[in-house]
Amino acid sequence: MRIFICIILLFLLISPLANAKIVFAARVEEGIKGIFVMEDDGTGVTELLTDTRYPTTPRWSPDGKQIVFSRWASPENQQQDLVVLMNTDGTNQRIITEPRTKSRHPVFSPNGKFILLNRVGRIKNMVKYYAYIIELETGIEKRLTDFGVSFPDWSPDGRQIVYSTIPILGRTMKSLWIMHSDGGGERPLLPPLPPGDTLIDKAYPKWSPDGQQILYYELESKFNPKDGFIPHEHRYFIYDLTTKQNQRLRIPKTYRCSSIDWMDNGKSIAFSAVEIKLKHPVGTVWHDYHIYKYNIATGTITRLTDQTWENISLDWIDDDLLPVSPKEKKQSQWGKLKSSLLTYRKTFMLISDSLSYFVK
Repeated sequence: MRIFICIILLFLLISPLANAKIVFAARVEEGIKGIFVMEDDGTGVTELLTDTRYPTTPRWSPDGKQIVFSRWASPENQQQDLVVLMNTDGTNQRIITEPRTKSRHPVFSPNGKFILLNRVGRIKNMVKYYAYIIELETGIEKRLTDFGVSFPDWSPDGRQIVYSTIPILGRTMKSLWIMHSDGGGERPLLPPLPPGDTLIDKAYPKWSPDGQQILYYELESKFNPKDGFIPHEHRYFIYDLTTKQNQRLRIPKTYRCSSIDWMDNGKSIAFSAVEIKLKHPVGTVWHDYHIYKYNIATGTITRLTDQTWENISLDWIDDDLLPVSPKEKKQSQWGKLKSSLLTYRKTFMLISDSLSYFVK
């Protein structure tokens, strides 16, 4: 009986452990950016790569076996952005987009067979933005749109794509739209706002895991030729596709966001932010960001990172799909402990069930 109680207590100790990961890109010093992975409680930060070609916007594959991101063609050639696939330990990096392109914001399709991205091109000396998909098995590319697309995200069922439009100063503002996964049926997610002195840009849309809601970030600012864009307020929302209602999250309006995602399977939000002074010019100075967790039910904000980072972009995934720690990389003591505990968790459960049977 004593053994049985000890095993139950050990199982209870194991159960609450963090069981998910965040991959993120961040500027680590002048001229160098890196991609890192950590537990979603902020522990076990592990470097996957650092590069002078500025890797950014990493996203997990649905099966957790790969990471896709974009980077410059070279430190000297910042006009070309290439999309790169790699294993989750940072190895086997391979370019999947054509040279001489500017491809950004890649994201996997829910079945893992395609990559969705936005691409910048020139036609008759005019800059154009398009949505593309790439079939990973064949490498075949297909253009989905003839209109501007930024920060696209696939719905969990693979049928729709939400995206942010490309703003044109003095004419249109950045807003959120939805289209079919084949590029047709585009329609505004929210009523468009008329252009004016106050700019309201909506960005970083993310489908909820159940496909019923869309998370996004909103920046209200004003523009003047001398100081550029001056922030007036930062807002975070969850839009319900069924009720057509917006829920504003209780994140301070001073928190400027650089990336946002769902976590805890829709119960929480992960976001990177820096607190700035409102109604003052931001300038071109780099800012130090932290990664935070926001609990939707309670409104509680928890800072996950001790170290500050610059220009963070992040993506969350359930750790059940991943190895406990990246291979061939330095593992933290927490990672080693977690690895051992998770490895033997099923064993403890079986022993517990068996002892319970005999005790009865």
